Amino acid sequence: MRTKRLRYALETLRSLGDRSTRELLGRLGGLQDTLGKGQDAVTAIDWLRELAATPGVPASALPPAGALIQALARRVQKQRRRALKAWRRLERTRLLDSVLKELAAAGSPPREAARA
Repeated sequence: MRTKRLRYALETLRSLGDRSTRELLGRLGGLQDTLGKGQDAVTAIDWLRELAATPGVPASALPPAGALIQALARRVQKQRRRALKAWRRLERTRLLDSVLKELAAAGSPPREAARA
């Protein structure tokens, strides 16, 4: 959720930023997509489990549902690893620090105006 908030906050400030802001927004968008794929898989697992527990579901439907749950669980783990790796890469680039400096510079008055 924090990633989404940061991304949306930066979207509103996009015009004040420079290349670093655009790059950070792109990376945050990719990270958000990765997290979304994992969450979609979690939701599908929950739905399949509820379906399997529903009275009257044919027994023949349970093995395929179980196989899907296992495949989706692997996808969840994969997306979590990808998201963590993407976040760590983002932290190492110091891109967020660069964007904050860009935005601070964009929000401060020009030096001549500050002297007057």
